[in-house]
Amino acid sequence: MKTNHLVALSALCLASSTLFAQSNVVIYGIVDGAVTHASPGLGAKKTQSADSGVGPGSRLGYRVTEDLGGGLKANAVLELGIALDTGAQIPGGLAFGRQALVGLSGAGWSVSLGRQYSPMDDVAG
Repeated sequence: MKTNHLVALSALCLASSTLFAQSNVVIYGIVDGAVTHASPGLGAKKTQSADSGVGPGSRLGYRVTEDLGGGLKANAVLELGIALDTGAQIPGGLAFGRQALVGLSGAGWSVSLGRQYSPMDDVAG
């Protein structure tokens, strides 16, 4: 009886050691804000304000890559936009309104599903 348990335990340890894969998690972000000082002309009131999203927009993102072996990788991206002046989620109050996608990739190819930037965003950027 002890031999059966030892064989089963050895097989379980051997199988579990081959299931570990290499994970890579990256947390990234951009802070985009400005202080605007407007002086419209003689006698007009000068104004100052804190603005958000003057350039590319503030964001916080998580990028995960999991090596599945044999050159195959699983990918996921979650990215949310944040308005610095109000703290609101942008665009439109969506939790991960910028990007939320999952996909697979290999040597020279990738496929992904979800909310993501268009290929023209890379060209225009």
